[in-house]
Amino acid sequence: MVQSEQSQLAGLRAIVVGAGITGLTAAHTLHKAGIDYVVVEKWPDAAPPAGASIGLFPSTLRVLQQLGLLEHVERLAEPFTDGASNRDPKGKLIMNSDLWGRFRENHGRDVLMLERRAFLETLYDTLPDKSRVHFNKKIEKIVENADGVEISFSDGTTERGDFVLGADGVHSVVRQAMWDHANTVEPGLITVDEKMTIMTTWTCLFGFGPGEPNLGNELSVSSFDGSRCILLATQPKQSFFFVFWKPKKPWSRYTRPRYTEQDAEEAAKSVADLPINETMVFAELWKKRHRAQLADIEEGVLSRWHYGRHVLVGDAAHKVTPNMALGGNLGIESVTVLTNLLRKALVDKKGPGKLKVSELKNVLEEFQAQQLPRAQAIFEVSSSVSRAQAWDSLWLKFTSIYIAPRSNPRALPDGLGEIMRAAPILDFVPVGKWPEGRLEWVHGDAAGKRSAEATPSTPATNDRAGSQLVHAAKLVVGGIAAASIVSWVLQAIVN
Repeated sequence: MVQSEQSQLAGLRAIVVGAGITGLTAAHTLHKAGIDYVVVEKWPDAAPPAGASIGLFPSTLRVLQQLGLLEHVERLAEPFTDGASNRDPKGKLIMNSDLWGRFRENHGRDVLMLERRAFLETLYDTLPDKSRVHFNKKIEKIVENADGVEISFSDGTTERGDFVLGADGVHSVVRQAMWDHANTVEPGLITVDEKMTIMTTWTCLFGFGPGEPNLGNELSVSSFDGSRCILLATQPKQSFFFVFWKPKKPWSRYTRPRYTEQDAEEAAKSVADLPINETMVFAELWKKRHRAQLADIEEGVLSRWHYGRHVLVGDAAHKVTPNMALGGNLGIESVTVLTNLLRKALVDKKGPGKLKVSELKNVLEEFQAQQLPRAQAIFEVSSSVSRAQAWDSLWLKFTSIYIAPRSNPRALPDGLGEIMRAAPILDFVPVGKWPEGRLEWVHGDAAGKRSAEATPSTPATNDRAGSQLVHAAKLVVGGIAAASIVSWVLQAIVN
């Protein structure tokens, strides 16, 4: 049975906190499923002038196609045509690969990169019902009781629902409220170790500017001693830059510094003379920027994503480094899975009335069981790539200069492809026509059911899926580290 967009599944109302990429995607998926919802956001509009870019992988584009958004996104983005390159501290080329062509070959479509703000505007502008999104809503208190959850705001208003969906980012208010509620009901349940899971491990100066015709249409990574790197994505009409360096020690959200525009200027001066190729230094990019900011980069995956009527999605539950552009994709995955499970519970619900607390708990437990292994695998990939690109050890520097150029160029796209091919889609909406790729999708195109490969989830199947994802993550990491030696040695023997 395919749920009509106009009909409503009774028995559940979600309060989505956060109108970022994950929260606005949740609005689309919940609407598509016929589930009642409201979105609340502390900022005054949906697309504040912040952030740089978002990369969207083919697995995510399938969901956007289901939501009727793919054509809108394609008008804003251009695929990379010149591959991906790695450069040394003098700007000299170490290696070049057809990374994006191999992703296209594997999955039928290109990886798309566009300005984050433009994507947010698209998500908001295409909402079927904008009256459900409320801005300038600063949360004062979240109270859970037997009947539901109530959120009080600083403007004196309240919202009531059956559960709160925390899509409010790495510094989540909903997460803190969930922790407080959990430790009130079950003292000691949320430990200090859990609260310190997501830590700042990098600092990043990022921004975007005009196109750089002389730099090609590619992603370039320049590595430097001292655990530093510059990622530069250049396209005909726009360019994005990310300068990463490692702080002296990790810190938590409780001790993180607050950065100003002056801090960003000082950071830019400190890397001004770093080469991005044989003819340009970073200062030349910085001078032409449209917008930039300095920020902490946190990473980590929580072990508990829900408690009671609270559930976390996106960066509130799983934060990964942006080097592989996987964080936004993972957030979209999470709300896709959660929507599927909520809809199924409502369709299967016997009799009128609300979804029982026990039924909601079962949904949230299954959601975490399905997605935590994927989040952990993607975290491992992102973390390993970040450290390799920044030469975070002598071994990684040696690998990047001498081994990676001689290794199998399919290791990264194929290893990551094993993770991407298993990405979820809405299981009640057809994907529609999709170009064929080398790798077969795990979840098929039939509306209202999963493909034959996707069996009903149980603890055993979840454990098995988790093991497969970890193996895929190791394939990716192996493509940039120790496993590359095997390829290098074998090639040497053959030659």
